[in-house]
Amino acid sequence: MRPAAEKRVAVLAYHKIGEPPAGEYPTWNYVPESVFLEHLAQLAERRWRLLDFDAFRRGLAAPELLPERSALLSFDDGYASMHSTVLPLLQRFDLSAVLFVPTAYVGGHNRFDAGVEPREPICDRSELVDLESRGVSIQSHGVSHRPFSQLSTAEIRDELVRSKAALESAVGHRVSGIAYPYGDPGRDSSALDAMLVEAGYEVAFLYKGGTFSLPAADRFRLTRVAMGPDSDLASLLEDG
Repeated sequence: MRPAAEKRVAVLAYHKIGEPPAGEYPTWNYVPESVFLEHLAQLAERRWRLLDFDAFRRGLAAPELLPERSALLSFDDGYASMHSTVLPLLQRFDLSAVLFVPTAYVGGHNRFDAGVEPREPICDRSELVDLESRGVSIQSHGVSHRPFSQLSTAEIRDELVRSKAALESAVGHRVSGIAYPYGDPGRDSSALDAMLVEAGYEVAFLYKGGTFSLPAADRFRLTRVAMGPDSDLASLLEDG
């Protein structure tokens, strides 16, 4: 049993909501709209309050600002379905989210997923601007979507700096968060932390790992709850 006063945070990590393109195959990263809506209902039933990214970020620094159970909806990779499918669902319920975008693919396709996921468009600049204006915070997913463990220190610094600058230029909003591609923070944690601070990041996210309690143990290695079509959210919220 956790202490009654312990505050918990659940950052749900999605990729795509809806069906794959016509003629393509579904993968675990496709969550049907009906399942996503059920997840939202379960969060409400269990009194997890959904936050926007700024409230989440402020709450990490000042946990007293947050309720006992806080949740953040996060989406990786910037698929165009974020604008066409997810945004209307969020607006229906007056909800916010955060979208992590690899900047080399803005307005293109998911070449980083070739052979693993169906080919799909990535949001273009105008779609990212519209998302930002409607409550979806646009944050970094690096430039090239390469695992940091495969990069040199100089390459990681370039990924951090260039992605942040490109997104800030595109949406006119400060970028203070990053989700590591594939949840991979690299091999040298102390060097990475120094580069994140130098570049102006305040928070950084892994992939998987479950919920976490406040105060967070490490703001640059925040865990998330990986979500797929068969995820048992109730159990994940209680067991994380």
